[in-house]
Amino acid sequence: MATPAAASFASPPGKRPSAFISYSPTDKKWLDRLNAGLDPYVQNSGVNIWSDEKIPPGAISAEERKNALDQANLAILLVSPAFLESEFIRTHELSPLLNKAGRGELKLIWIPIHFSTYKHTNIAKYQPVWDPDRPLGILSKAKADQAFVIIADAIEKVLDS
Repeated sequence: MATPAAASFASPPGKRPSAFISYSPTDKKWLDRLNAGLDPYVQNSGVNIWSDEKIPPGAISAEERKNALDQANLAILLVSPAFLESEFIRTHELSPLLNKAGRGELKLIWIPIHFSTYKHTNIAKYQPVWDPDRPLGILSKAKADQAFVIIADAIEKVLDS
């Protein structure tokens, strides 16, 4: 799988890198583990990692999501059957992210959480950050912890590029 080139991926001068995480609420525990792995990097780098958990009470979620999508120069997809079957994700997150990636405006990486039929989607065009034949959900806790270190390192490299 080759990743399409993203010529304008780097953040403009003065703009800090921003990542948008798309996931199914069913897979929230995986989001929490990813955030825990990325937290030391986020604290030291000032990078912005956004997921819908950052929508403050009383905010208009559609506006918050659109702003985060517009500012993102990295998309991180937590892919599972629940992710792929979500009409909301397909319409409001995945479609805009794939369009933006197709124009070279962001880098898109994905993490296989569970076995899925991702090969029948546009996600298959993009290089995963972890082997889809060994999704995180089948690993022991210790192996998954190890995988998250590797994944966090890969995400840091993309954001620092």
